[in-house]
Amino acid sequence: MESVVSAKKGVVIGPTPIVLAYFAEKKRGTRKEVTRVVFQVAKRLEETTIHINAVFRGNISGTGDAIVSETVDEEIWYWLSNHFLRECQDQGENDICFEASKPFEEYRLDRISQNLREIGWPSEKERQIFLRVLREVISLEPWRENL
Repeated sequence: MESVVSAKKGVVIGPTPIVLAYFAEKKRGTRKEVTRVVFQVAKRLEETTIHINAVFRGNISGTGDAIVSETVDEEIWYWLSNHFLRECQDQGENDICFEASKPFEEYRLDRISQNLREIGWPSEKERQIFLRVLREVISLEPWRENL
């Protein structure tokens, strides 16, 4: 799991822990859903020293148009090509659906705090902020709005 620590900017992490936590909790989801989750986590962290290394396009104001991210797509395809995810039947979403083909138990929200210690967090405070935001976004599902 890549992370970069800078004294000025805090910590920059990839979308990996967000994507894996999503599939650990939800077991399946569409490309749009996963992208929206990563976007919502990144958006909620904007005013902190934690930044998600992902680029988003589309209507990022969240008013309805699809948000796309090649960064998130690459992450999904990585796990798909390594057989941790598989494609599943689309449930009328007109989108690509994926489901976990192997358990991501260590990324479940009740266990992920132990798994994220390898990221070079500037302090425990930043790690706790990230975990709180991740739990809120995945548990409360604000990302489902306007899908």
